[in-house]
Amino acid sequence: MGRPPEPERRQELLEAVVEYVLKNGLTGLSLRPLAKGVGTSARMLLYHFESREKLLALVIETIRENLRNLVLAQAKTDQTMSTGLRSFWALASRKDAAPYIRLFFEVYGLALHEPARYGAFLDTVIHGWIAIVQESTADNDVALASLTIAVTRGLMLDMLATGDVERTTKALELFCTDVVERREKKGLLRVSEAAQVSSRDLLGRLVAEADAGAPDAV
Repeated sequence: MGRPPEPERRQELLEAVVEYVLKNGLTGLSLRPLAKGVGTSARMLLYHFESREKLLALVIETIRENLRNLVLAQAKTDQTMSTGLRSFWALASRKDAAPYIRLFFEVYGLALHEPARYGAFLDTVIHGWIAIVQESTADNDVALASLTIAVTRGLMLDMLATGDVERTTKALELFCTDVVERREKKGLLRVSEAAQVSSRDLLGRLVAEADAGAPDAV
């Protein structure tokens, strides 16, 4: 009967693998280069985590939790969509958020190429977010929800590709003032009472989207 894995060493390896994935991504990830990258062997990774699939499941879960904590550190309960968008962008434009956003777009690309493996992600990446934005307003405006997601997601991708935080922040602010706030002032857009839940509940649903990149999708 083999010696059981040591919890402390297992946790150290898991943290190292998480950092490796955030830095190098998931595409083409295999055990040997991964093990070399974290200073161990493929045999030791299997010893502590049983299989590549179980290891990556833990990695995705850890990244989800780290992202949740990152979001909640910035989050506050917002009474309007415009303030909510500004709070979200303040988080997304932080340097420590970049690895998580980059991983999101990587899984997005993988899902488009392998829809059979990433079906859960594709189901939530658009329609799931649209539903959340719609639920946050009393008007249930699917067109505005779609536009909001497209603008914020496009600006995040732009910011990752160019590193131009100032320009993309100005663009987000233009969208808030010229589109969102104008509708708020006209009474066409407002946060519904049913949607005034805690930031933890709402943002928890957003972060849960990362489940689509979990075990079966990796």
